Amino acid sequence: MKAFITVVFVSLIFLFGAKMKLIDSTSQEWAGGIYESGYGTNYKATLIAKGGSEKLQVNELWIGKDYFEVKAMKNLAKRSDLSFVRKDTIYIVSSINFKPDTDGAMVQVNSIKKDPPKSFKGDALLGYTWKGKKKYLEIKSFRKLEKLIFP
Repeated sequence: MKAFITVVFVSLIFLFGAKMKLIDSTSQEWAGGIYESGYGTNYKATLIAKGGSEKLQVNELWIGKDYFEVKAMKNLAKRSDLSFVRKDTIYIVSSINFKPDTDGAMVQVNSIKKDPPKSFKGDALLGYTWKGKKKYLEIKSFRKLEKLIFP
C-alpha cells in the first residue's frame, strides 16, 4: 500500500509539476580583446524535457528585469534545429552584451527592460508554453564559470 501511494504521488508531481527539469544553469562573463568588441555574460540552462517540441515551447527568459526571447534546442552546434522529444536534454542560451556607443560609453545592446509576469526570488525566470498554457520555471542561481578574455 505504501508503494502504491508513493507511485501515485510521484505520478501526480510528474503530471502537474513543471514540464522541464533543470539540470544545470551557468553564467560566464567575457571580455573582448579590443575596446569595440565589448563585454558581457553568457547564460546557459540545461534541462530535461518532459514532452516533445510539439507540446512544449520555451520562449521567454528574464534575468532580473532583462528580457530575452529564447528557443529550446537539443544541439548547440545546430541552433536552427528546434525539434526535440520527451526526455531529450535541451538547452536555453542567452547573453547580456555591452558595447560602446558613438560617445564611447558602454551600453547594453541586446535585451529589453521588461517586468517579469510574476515575482521571483532566483536569478532568472524561464517562460514556456505547455499544450497552449503559459507556465514559468524559476532558475534559483547560475553556477559561475571562469571568465573568458578574448585576444
